[in-house]
Formats: sequence, C-alpha cells, structure tokens
Amino acid sequence: MRMRNLSVLVVLVACGGGKGGGTFGASGVEATKPVSELSTAEITKICNHLVPLAPEPGTISCPNGDLQIDETTLAECEAGISDDQAQFASCGLTVGEYEDCIEALLGRSDAELCDNVIPAECDAFFACSGTPTDPPPPEPQPGG
Repeated sequence: MRMRNLSVLVVLVACGGGKGGGTFGASGVEATKPVSELSTAEITKICNHLVPLAPEPGTISCPNGDLQIDETTLAECEAGISDDQAQFASCGLTVGEYEDCIEALLGRSDAELCDNVIPAECDAFFACSGTPTDPPPPEPQPGG
C-alpha cells in the first residue's frame, strides 16, 4: 500500500500536480511551450485531455435565465486552438497557462457558470486574447 501511494506521488510531481505549472501540463505537453508553436499532434494531445473534462450538455437554470451547455467535441477543441495560435504568438501564452485556464473554466460549479465568474487562472489567457475579464458595468436604471 505504501509503495502505491509513493508511485502516485512521484507521477503527480513529475506532471506538475496535474496542472500546467510543472515541466509538463496535465496533457503531457511541455508546460512552458508557447501555444503558438504547438504541432497538430500536440494540439490533439491537449484536446484529448480537456474534452472529457467538459460539462455534460444540457441546460442550467440560472437566476437571470437558462444557460445552455453544448457538447464539446475533439474537432472543435482542435480547431479552436489552431485558429487562435497566431493570436497567442504575440503574447507568448504557454501550454501551462492555457491548460490551467481551461481546466479551471471546465471545473466551475453550476452557480459559478450562472455568475459568469472568470477564474484567476485565466488572467494570462484573457489578457492574451484581448477579452476583458471584468463584468460589464450595470445597466443604468430608469429614474436613477
């Protein structure tokens, strides 16, 4: 029993604890490698890791209306990364930063999905994509 626990610990340390912060990301692709330099095989490897983490398709009832969760496919994941590679070249987004963000996004609870909370792990990703992470200001209220 002790040997099994030790071997699991060794694997987790070698893989950066399952996050992109170690030598290799959770997908097995080098965490420090720029996303812009990924080969097709590496993109597939990342997507093979991330797609199974996606929430099941369906509808989540939120206070501000229903949220539809669509199925995530391997082809969509691969196309998404491939399409954004040129954009990520300008800011040097790494595999580790990409994986950490996507894993955090996919791991959100229904309440977090409803609140549209952006995890801190996505700061580098959204800074690189030019997408603001702050929620929009509240709509002006009549008479106020």
